[in-house]
Amino acid sequence: MIKLFTFGCKTNLAEVSAVADDISKIGFSCKTHNGNEIFSRKNILENTRFAIINTCTVTENADDKTRKAVRTLRKYLGNLPNADGKIEIILVGCMVRADPEKAMSVGADRVFASLSEAFDYIIRGSPPTADHNNILFVKSHTRDFLKIEDGCNNYCAYCLIPKARGGLLPTSMRVDEAEYRVRELYAQSQFKQELVLTGINLSLYEYGLSAVVRAAVSVGYTRIRLGSLEPNGKITESELESLSQIPELCPHFHISLQSGSARILSAMRRRYTPQEYMRFITLVRRHFPNANITTDIIAGFDGETDEDFADTLEFAEECGFSKIHAFAYSERAGTIAEQTRKLAIADVRNTETVNRKTVQVNKNTESVNCNPVPENTKKQRADALRALSVRLQKKYTARFLGQRLQVLCEKDGTGYSREYIRVRLPDGCRRGEVYEVTLTEDNLL
Repeated sequence: MIKLFTFGCKTNLAEVSAVADDISKIGFSCKTHNGNEIFSRKNILENTRFAIINTCTVTENADDKTRKAVRTLRKYLGNLPNADGKIEIILVGCMVRADPEKAMSVGADRVFASLSEAFDYIIRGSPPTADHNNILFVKSHTRDFLKIEDGCNNYCAYCLIPKARGGLLPTSMRVDEAEYRVRELYAQSQFKQELVLTGINLSLYEYGLSAVVRAAVSVGYTRIRLGSLEPNGKITESELESLSQIPELCPHFHISLQSGSARILSAMRRRYTPQEYMRFITLVRRHFPNANITTDIIAGFDGETDEDFADTLEFAEECGFSKIHAFAYSERAGTIAEQTRKLAIADVRNTETVNRKTVQVNKNTESVNCNPVPENTKKQRADALRALSVRLQKKYTARFLGQRLQVLCEKDGTGYSREYIRVRLPDGCRRGEVYEVTLTEDNLL
């Protein structure tokens, strides 16, 4: 049995699904898991031959989680009789591609840049475990994932994705190919209810997201979600109008912000201003009046002042997000931000006339302060964003109290509505089934 543990974004989940589908067709038994299950299930390695961890490296915390996962699996191995040498722990994915030396130091048995390389190794050394006609790929997720876009060459200052994923130019899966893949997914799907369309930068999908959503609906999926979006891609108002006419599309949009300060957005090399971001989410709400809009914000990017952060808090409240995923900034080796800071230090050391607090990014922009924000200040700002998130989430969900919501049951007896409101379901509800539930203070999570 091959067990696949995935950390990170929905795109990682989609890639696991696609590759595992392929290997299951040649007779290998596979099961997918959320990576966090490693920390809660001591028997998770039973009946396992290969444990593959698909890594994330977006923050230092993500790398720490990979290290912890490997240590935890090693501990479990020590408690399994006769397991020594019979279960291999394999690392793949973004951490490996971004920093191979760090990945090799984590303690896995083998390290590969991609899932495909890992499976090539497994196929060469291990015979299939069952007849090809058996359905061997067991998905542990209630919803299915399909990656229809790959690549991003925006090179945001803080971001490792171009390095971790090869700096790929954006490419899009054609609609007919997407429909073919959706049919494959649906045929193997355990629950056949919800599909999530993902991409490294899904907003750059060039053939029209509404066309793929309609294709997924024609196959049989009753709920379609979109992965994380950017405010400056190819999603026009006309496309939003087309999407709004598809009742199966869930009105939940995760639209990355990162900062509400125009100065910090520029330093981050984000390709929009706060005003442009606001225009985009205003268009979304024009066509999806009750849309649940969530976002990511980085607290404490190099040079972020108290005034910059105050602008971010004010702007986030004005946007009316229902949830903010707040991250304290952690510098990643190989990013433009790291290189910029090192250049600033070098300039200070070598040129007496350079102000110690600034570095000229280019001749056409203002000087950007590259001083790192103290760690305790980053933490305080991230905590302030999380507190704001809690308040905004209560404000958003309050409008649905007393309303009937369609809730897809998860394995823990809770579920999510089409708006991505988490609800506690009555006893006896079955995973993968959709239930109509009246939202109350008691069942709102």
